[in-house]
Amino acid sequence: MARKVLKSDFIEAVDMGGDQVDFGYFLDLESNQIRFGGDDGGDDDDEMLTFGEMEEDPERFLPIKDVPSRQGFRWMSDFAEVQSGENRIQLLEVLEQRKPFRKFKETVYELGVEKAWYEFRESQLEVYALQYAEELGLELVDEL
Repeated sequence: MARKVLKSDFIEAVDMGGDQVDFGYFLDLESNQIRFGGDDGGDDDDEMLTFGEMEEDPERFLPIKDVPSRQGFRWMSDFAEVQSGENRIQLLEVLEQRKPFRKFKETVYELGVEKAWYEFRESQLEVYALQYAEELGLELVDEL
């Protein structure tokens, strides 16, 4: 039986990053909650997972990895390919330049297609998250 996890929390964790050295998102296998965690300093948030907690029971916390940059690049390329005319040309050109992620975002705004881009990206992110969850043996649900 698959472990049920809140879909919106899992998608946010995959989107926001979880493979950093000093912080990330983890699935608490005891509570089925997605928790943000990191170093022990500076935050009074009771919800924040600390390294101390993770060291006490390392088998309890499953790291949630973020979307690999190559996947994000592929989404930008796929979006650019479905654009027409000058928009398509400009978006494909920025993907060949240095710092393509930042330049792509700037160009999307300059061209006025940011709403379409973010809708496209959200749909791709959801598909990615569902596949990743399945690999982890998780079932994403709207409510627990």
